[in-house]
Amino acid sequence: PVFQASVTTGSGKVSTIVPADYNPFREDVIVGMMAYEFGGVTQFISNDTLKAAFGMTKPIGTTWRWDLSTSWQQQDFSRRTRDFNQYKVTEALLAEDPTQRLNPFIDARVEGAPDQSAIWEKMARYILFTADSEQLSADLVADGELFDFRGDAIRMATGLSYESITVNNLSTTPSVALEPEISVVDTQGKSRGIAVFSELMIPVFGKKNAIKGIQRMDFQAAIRHEDRGDAGNATVPKVSFSWAPFKSILFRGGYSEGFRAPDPTEVMVQKNSFTNNGIIDPLRGNAITSGVLVTRDANPFIEPETSTSVYAGILLEPSFLEDFTLDINYYETEQENIIQLLSAQVLAYNENSFPDRIIRDEPDAADLANGWPGRITSIDGSLLNFGRSQNRSLDF
Repeated sequence: PVFQASVTTGSGKVSTIVPADYNPFREDVIVGMMAYEFGGVTQFISNDTLKAAFGMTKPIGTTWRWDLSTSWQQQDFSRRTRDFNQYKVTEALLAEDPTQRLNPFIDARVEGAPDQSAIWEKMARYILFTADSEQLSADLVADGELFDFRGDAIRMATGLSYESITVNNLSTTPSVALEPEISVVDTQGKSRGIAVFSELMIPVFGKKNAIKGIQRMDFQAAIRHEDRGDAGNATVPKVSFSWAPFKSILFRGGYSEGFRAPDPTEVMVQKNSFTNNGIIDPLRGNAITSGVLVTRDANPFIEPETSTSVYAGILLEPSFLEDFTLDINYYETEQENIIQLLSAQVLAYNENSFPDRIIRDEPDAADLANGWPGRITSIDGSLLNFGRSQNRSLDF
């Protein structure tokens, strides 16, 4: 860790001056240095996980089979971070008790130098985070042949799934300050969902009934309905095809839709979660407003993310080139209603788009004279649905 050589830092209450009475030069000295005696910033992580799984399968008639699987998982996670509070250097430089006073002019690497490790330890701040979660899931799937079609069998798969997740998090964070404030954030979240799906595999042409120009042609069609309770529900389709006009070339493509409900960590009930920031206010001449309260509470109105995906590909295996294969695939995915955190500054820059998230005081006489609104007092920085993401890729 490094602390700067400055008369004042941050709020103006912190100085790195060693008074004349406390240093060998007999005049005030401004100190900035690398605190190698403090040691490195460190983090210790512990993660204990218990898992159990059970499954069974059994034939149904001659062509069908059902499959049942269940799993349970419990996880306990803890993280302890030792960080450096440079503001506490001031206390140690000005301590009246010589045994508690930091002497920055000592080279601790010299044999016989006094041990100041206990003084440096007072500058440590410990950030603690613990989490425990439990997840239960079950899936029941049946698949088999429906009937023959053009010499081949149409296959079908259908099933349902259930998932339950419970998460509890607790974080304790002391601020970087001369007199640190302890911020405790306690969050809990639960999520339950059930889904049903069905899929058809339709071979129109294959080895048994291939014709000129169509060595292979098959289609797949699927539909899935998912219900996540208060987090929303959706029904999404998927279709794809494969076509080989000759043995050496295969075309394929598909279209699908996606649905992602907010998970428990995104809709958790949060308590006492806030930070104070300085915000540049574009509506007040880009002046910096300090002491703005930025809240990060749960947002019960978050909606699910949705997506659409298309892909197309070609596979070439020419007979006149031994051991040669060329595989080219194009993918395009578009996500909408993305669940994300926008910074308080981004929200302030775009107040017209998020008017309900910016709270201001009434303008005073000076504000009215400048044509300014009142100063920002608080910003709602909780999760929200915002934006669209487009991804395109070509692999070969």
